[in-house]
Amino acid sequence: MKKPTMKGWLAIVGAAVALILAALAAFADGVFTADEAKDLTDKTGALIETVQQETADTAEAAP
Repeated sequence: MKKPTMKGWLAIVGAAVALILAALAAFADGVFTADEAKDLTDKTGALIETVQQETADTAEAAP
């Protein structure tokens, strides 16, 4: 696992902020719908994918 670059950190923070804003919007009215659940699932997946991409070790070429 490598340490993310500054650009990577910004991508991770951006994905986390998107998830938080979606959660606030979903729970603001007190009714949690299936569409809101799907949106939160999508945002969570995007955050996980971003973290995986930004911390993945680069594959080294075989000799």
